[in-house]
Amino acid sequence: MTDHLDVLCEQMRYIDVDPYAVASTALRFGFPDALDLLALMATEGREDYAMVSATAERFARSGALHAPAELGERYDARAMGALAQALVGRAYRDSDYASSARMHRLAHALGPVEDQPAGFPRLLLQTHLAAGEHACLDALLADDPDLADDHMAWVIRTDRLGPVATGEGFDPQRWSESFTAVFAPEGLTPVRLGTIARRPFDQLGTVTPAPTVDAGVGPVVTVVMSVYAPDESFEPAVRSILAQTWTSFELLVIDDCSPAEHTARIDAVGGWDARIRVLHMPRNGGTYPIRNRALREARGELMTFQDSDDWSHPERLARQVEVLTRRPDVVMSLSSAVRLTPDLVLNRVGYDATRVNASSMMFRIGAVKERLGGFDPVRKDADSEFRNRLTTVFGEEAVVALPDVCAATQLTADSLSRDDFSFGYRAATRDAYGVDAGHWHERVAAGEVSPFLADDGPRAFPAPATFLSRTPAPVSCDVAYISDWRSGIHRYDGAPRRVGALVDAGLDVHLGQAMNLRHAFRVRRDTLADVLDLRASQQVGWLVWTEPVHSAVTFVDSPELLMFPRSSADVRLTTERLVVAAGMPSCVTERDWVLYDPRTVERAGRELFGVDVEWLPAHEGVAADLRARGAMGTILPPRPTGVVDPARPRSGGARSRPVLATAQLERMGKNRLKGAQIVQSLPPETAYDVRVLDDDGVVPKLFRKNPIPPSWSVLQGVPLPELLSDADFYVGYAPDAWGSGPTWPMLQALAAGAVLVVDPRHRPALGDAAVYAEPADVREVVDALTADAGAYLVQRERGYAFVRSALDPAAFAAYVSGLRP
Repeated sequence: MTDHLDVLCEQMRYIDVDPYAVASTALRFGFPDALDLLALMATEGREDYAMVSATAERFARSGALHAPAELGERYDARAMGALAQALVGRAYRDSDYASSARMHRLAHALGPVEDQPAGFPRLLLQTHLAAGEHACLDALLADDPDLADDHMAWVIRTDRLGPVATGEGFDPQRWSESFTAVFAPEGLTPVRLGTIARRPFDQLGTVTPAPTVDAGVGPVVTVVMSVYAPDESFEPAVRSILAQTWTSFELLVIDDCSPAEHTARIDAVGGWDARIRVLHMPRNGGTYPIRNRALREARGELMTFQDSDDWSHPERLARQVEVLTRRPDVVMSLSSAVRLTPDLVLNRVGYDATRVNASSMMFRIGAVKERLGGFDPVRKDADSEFRNRLTTVFGEEAVVALPDVCAATQLTADSLSRDDFSFGYRAATRDAYGVDAGHWHERVAAGEVSPFLADDGPRAFPAPATFLSRTPAPVSCDVAYISDWRSGIHRYDGAPRRVGALVDAGLDVHLGQAMNLRHAFRVRRDTLADVLDLRASQQVGWLVWTEPVHSAVTFVDSPELLMFPRSSADVRLTTERLVVAAGMPSCVTERDWVLYDPRTVERAGRELFGVDVEWLPAHEGVAADLRARGAMGTILPPRPTGVVDPARPRSGGARSRPVLATAQLERMGKNRLKGAQIVQSLPPETAYDVRVLDDDGVVPKLFRKNPIPPSWSVLQGVPLPELLSDADFYVGYAPDAWGSGPTWPMLQALAAGAVLVVDPRHRPALGDAAVYAEPADVREVVDALTADAGAYLVQRERGYAFVRSALDPAAFAAYVSGLRP
């Protein structure tokens, strides 16, 4: 096995996470080693991806549906399923999905479906359908008909009748009879293919014209169609609106400054019907400035949208208008759409074929203009922001999403959003915009800010540069600070205060999100509130990795964050210096764990940023470990990187019934402290007042079989400073996976005047600022210091002195500022 695979095996033994969390992270960030790591997880470190893939291919050729015992002993079914899922992702799969189909088939053969996540059967069937493995698909369904729910069975049946699968034998009538089933549950007029267009998608229509329902009365609907260099679906899209049974509408076709050769064609549709008006934008700005202009130009009471390459069922407007006319409390209605490629393929691996149609949003123009103003005039994603803001202001009940499938949306290769989404992946720009918009909506809901957006007003929240301009200006900053800014990842809770110190010193700081797989989750986690506030107030910039930023110095909070980096192809941050803070040695010898490999970190630094890593060790012990483990980069003079604000000094010794506090117990399985060890370090006797801040709900899980000690107060939602303000002692027994570095609560406890009692492994980092004891010896230490007020006060003063000398925010900022070339 190569050195590289040896490192992956070391990390596999350490990270202790569900393989599907690894797969989800791989899909989200595209780190290059994902397939090998998952293969090692599936084989207990014996086989890399090439070896596992060869087995999957041999098994597929055998035609078997169930794995022999020999394979069951060699492979873990769940990890194989996760590997199969990772292969679906945009950076990992082959174009025909064959490799993922084979891997899904082997994972299915190894164990029951019930051992896999709920979406596994869908991916199993979808990858086989996409790969054209129809015989195997039939065999799987014959062996287990329950693999396909009604929706998936419809997709399989319809796509196998489509032109891609049947070629010259394509029968439009048979396909239409199957396809129209998606419209049938709500009683819409059946859909069929016509012959008036060249592209199959553009032949969509209905069997017979549906009768009009408004006869010229009722609210006028302004339908807005933005157009830029339209393709051949433009005219069919316009015709689908003219065919609506709700006839009280106007259609605003608004050209987004298309090249001149398209002008005549766009203008021509204005002569088709008196209800059509064609307008032209003075400059290209995207869909949302067009919608804001439409709000000014509209003559209707209601507004909705139609993409210039999609098709609306004739009853779409009528069904959505009906809800708004019947229920005055409803401000917006939506309907659903079925998604197809131009050649009528429904199967998009990882997705249902139907979903709520964002373009279908129909709202009361007066209410929106009065309360919301308009759309955020960015280039992408403002429809989601608009809908969420409307819900925030008017309430959930003001938005009705109908189950009716009333449109067909076209999946084209050149769609504006095509590269921004794939299974398990959303572009960093979309993530950043959604996070900042959501934070603004929370402030709107709290009454802190207005929800009103003027078309030409200042930005209410940050947006990626490429959302604001096709050619954004280059950006530079003093410091790019890389950490894990997700909530509940307690290893990095001190990072926002360090950033605050840099900002207070006048440095221009941009924040970048990274992560270690030990903190991988299957679902996205929220960003820390402190970081959201910094972004909203524009005190810091946000590194959207795909947008160019140049920093004088890039500061990485921990070597772990570069062990499994995102793909370098997606990183456009350049830097003069790359400094990696190493707060702890690379290994936990007692557990045979490798927290990080210096050579791997250095390689990742060069690949991502094009410069060599410079190491900032917390103390000489870390520096020695880096040298011993093969670090080749410059090792800077050791210094701690913790930053904390000192609290007001206390007076007096510990109380006769001392308050013992602890916080942030680790949630991970094997990396978590055992319940018996916690009881040892936090005495259960009533002679002590024990307070545990447990926002992650770890304590109840640890004490499932035994009651929580009655002298313990298990707290949630209490700010850490509040917990520490009344603590005589802070008892800090972090899991071994945290290494020897002090945790954020330990440092805050010192600043608050609590005496710190911790594991001896923290001595190199804390010196005489803490008292050291094994868990079983905590009571003896606490009792001795409680009884000896003088010794207690001396120890407290040592903590204060450490805070002043080693944890000063201004000194940290001056140090980082001095790293700039």
